[in-house]
Amino acid sequence: MLIFALTLTVLSACGGGGGGGGGAAAQPTTAVLKLISSGTGTTMSGLDVTVVLPTGVTVRSISTPTTPWITDTGVVTATGAASGADLALGAYTPVSGPVPGKIKIDIVKLIGFTTGEFSTVTCDIAPGTMPTAGNFSLTLFNPVDMHGATIPGLTAGFTADIH
Repeated sequence: MLIFALTLTVLSACGGGGGGGGGAAAQPTTAVLKLISSGTGTTMSGLDVTVVLPTGVTVRSISTPTTPWITDTGVVTATGAASGADLALGAYTPVSGPVPGKIKIDIVKLIGFTTGEFSTVTCDIAPGTMPTAGNFSLTLFNPVDMHGATIPGLTAGFTADIH
């Protein structure tokens, strides 16, 4: 009986062990979006798409009188099928009251590219903000062929790595 009582005392002093975690989720600081096109059709030579950002998510940008809110180097890059693009440019519109922030992205590759991943976008997350992939969205996707005509039947999507 004495051994049983001592065993219970030692076990209760150990705090019960296990558990681990249970605290608040770590504050994310970056969201990396991979933009992807899908469907069948003619080879694209360019596209534009708008990424709508959730509250508390911004991108690094520069603003001058001749280039208002152009994304900083490395924020928007042509990747995947569009790697080596002749142009990969992002125009950032910061949040304004109830209107969310957004990035209009233009990708041009004169020799063309197929569907699949076409861009990586790196966003900054403000302290106290916990966005999810579902808080981002894409609008105004416009893929064009070698003659500048819109290609019907293609769609755009994305994956989000938030960390």
